[in-house]
Formats: sequence, structure tokens, C-alpha cells
Amino acid sequence: MKFFTLLTALFISMQVFSQDIKGYYITNSDKRVEGVFKPADFNDAASLLFKASNGKDYNNLLLSDIKEYGINNNEFKFEKHTVQIDISDKDANNLSSQKSPEWKTETLFLNVAVDGDAKLYSYTKDYKTKFFFSTKNKPGEVSQLIYKKYRTPEGVAENVAYKQQLLNAVRCEGQYADYFSDIRYNKKELSDVIKNYNKCSGSESVSYYNGFRKRTEVKYTAFAGVNSMNFGIKSGFPPVSGAEANTEFSLGFEAAYVFPSEKFEFFVQAEYEVISAKNIDPYDQGYNVLTSTYTLEGAAFNVFFGPRFNFLLNEKNKFFVDASFGMSFPVGIEITRSSHIKTGTGYEYEGDGDRFDAGTSFCGNFSVGYVFNDKFGLSLRYETSRDMLDDSNGPYKTDITRLGLNLRYTIN
Repeated sequence: MKFFTLLTALFISMQVFSQDIKGYYITNSDKRVEGVFKPADFNDAASLLFKASNGKDYNNLLLSDIKEYGINNNEFKFEKHTVQIDISDKDANNLSSQKSPEWKTETLFLNVAVDGDAKLYSYTKDYKTKFFFSTKNKPGEVSQLIYKKYRTPEGVAENVAYKQQLLNAVRCEGQYADYFSDIRYNKKELSDVIKNYNKCSGSESVSYYNGFRKRTEVKYTAFAGVNSMNFGIKSGFPPVSGAEANTEFSLGFEAAYVFPSEKFEFFVQAEYEVISAKNIDPYDQGYNVLTSTYTLEGAAFNVFFGPRFNFLLNEKNKFFVDASFGMSFPVGIEITRSSHIKTGTGYEYEGDGDRFDAGTSFCGNFSVGYVFNDKFGLSLRYETSRDMLDDSNGPYKTDITRLGLNLRYTIN
């Protein structure tokens, strides 16, 4: 019990509070609206939730009516542009034999990496990033920097036209052409080129950190459960079914790593389970009746870990399903067996008894549940069979299953 008290204090002390992110958006009519974003993948504009400073609720951005959004203090800025984007497949197994880009016109929110007379943008989709640029010499024109792998009879080749594009557009006076031949297609090196051009043309560069493109968090939840436990004995003589349900209680804490989409989580649970069960099973041997009584008393410390999928209804309410692998460690558990024999003549007497050693057991756990207001939850869980007897107990094995109802409260 002291261990459980210590565990409780430890989990409560590990509260981590997620914070909203101060930001803004600018409408097509140049109206700037200040407020806060919910933590999210900021590359996915359609999924962003924003609350104005004078507002009460979070709402999705109306993308058709805005031209820019971002986080204050130069964290990031996204601008809306209509561009030609290369849609060639970049998967190594599906490379095209065509060297030239396969262009498609799209209106996108581009991530500003460097701002100034010359600008560098990025666009990330499906973990693949393309870069774009613009200069004051061609206002309003944003072009993709071309880098494409394609297949030839000799193998895989690269179209590195972006080097010539940069040479033509952002070459400083007196700068050697060889400088551009060594530039690699990544944010750091392309940013250095753009910032160098701005410097030599007398323009200040503003770099954006882009630290909130993705945001994960860890949520801590306390839960209490009431469980219907079936307790049986397998591989013994006689075998005892777990048909009679026993009520038990449990308390626990959970730490869940929540991915930016909030649809997926990976969780670890620690649970303290109080166990008290009895199973009485009569067995007719023909010449007498053997009644075996098995008792299980004590507690267990259980650890579960596994994935969870959330069905998001809105920003605060969701259904979820999860599956986990569990390990159960006995805490002062006693498993005993007593027997009573009644002969065919009506004579009764006590038979042999046994005491069994408990050991670590393993199981699977499956849950479905609902979370309200991002705080309060209710889940139904089923736990597969546990064998709490160690190998020293011969053929005897416990068959312990649980069906439980958990009340949940998310701390942060």
C-alpha cells in the first residue's frame, strides 16, 4: 500500500499542462485578427482551430477568406499563393521516366522560411517537402525550385534545375557561378542562398523558426474501475470453471503520448487491483461428490501499454478504442484450495488442501470509451485470461478474466 501511495504522488506531480498558441490570421481585405490556436500540425490549414481574442469558442479557419496565418514572434508564417507545383511521384518504386516536372496549378498555403526582397517558402505534404521562391523583381510570382528524381535505362537520375533557377534569380554581383552548383536541396542551404542575396541587395532577412509545424503532448489521466472477475482453475483435477462472477475494484493512472492529429495515442497505464474471489465447484465422481473451494485473496499491480484510436466528434468530445498488452505482478496474493467429500452413503469429511504460489502473469486488454469536455471519460474494458500461478504449481493454472467499467479524469 505504501508503494501505491508513492506511485499516486509521483503521477500527480507529473502534471503537464498543454498551452494554446498565440497567433493571428489576415483576411483577403487585410484585416488582422489576433487570437490563439489549438496545438496542431500547422501545415494542415484545414485542421486548425482558432479562437479570436474576443471570442468564446474555437472554430476552423475559413480558408477562402484569409490570405495569411501564423504565430507571433516570428515562430512561423503561412501565405496563400496560387502556384504551379510538381506532382511527380517521388516514391522510389514509382519514379517516372520523364525528366520534366508534371505541373499542376493549385492554391496553397506556403510556409515562409525566409522573408525579404527574396523569399523562400516550403510546402510539406505526406512528409515530402518542396521549396518555392519569389523576388521583388517579379512581384506576386512564386515559383517552385525544381528538384526531381526520374528513371533512365542506366538507373535513377536527378533534375537539379533549382541550381540554375537560383543562379538566374538571386546571384549577387561578382558571385561565382560555381557557388550555386554545390547547393543541396534542403532548407538550411537554400535559406543561406536567399539570405545572402537579401544582404547584398540591401534587404533585411527575417527567418521563421517554424517550430510548431507539429505538436505532440503527453496527457495524464486518473481512473477508477469496478470489475466483474471470473476466476477458474484450468489443467487441475477436477477443472473448475469461472462461471461465478466476483466484483472487484481498481485504481490507476495513465500517461498517453498524443500525436498532433489527436487521432492516435500511445499509452502506458499503471493499475492497482484489489482481488477477492471464491469459486466452489462440486464434482460427481460416481461413488462420491468432491467439492473443491478455491479462494484468491490479495492485490495485483498491473502495467498495460498499447495504441489508441480516437474518433473525434469535435474539439472536446470523442469516442475511442484501444488495445494493450498487460503484465500483472502479485502483491500479497494467496491462492488456496480446500476440499470436502460426501460419500454415496452420506458420510462427509474434509479432504486434502493446497496452497499455491502466485507469479507474474500476462494478458491482453481491449477498451471502448467516450470522453466528454476533454476531461471526463467512461470506458468498458475486457481483459483476456491471466494465469497467476507459477511453474512450481504443477499442472494447475488460473483462468482469470475481467469485464470492467472505468471512470476517467484527465488531469491536464
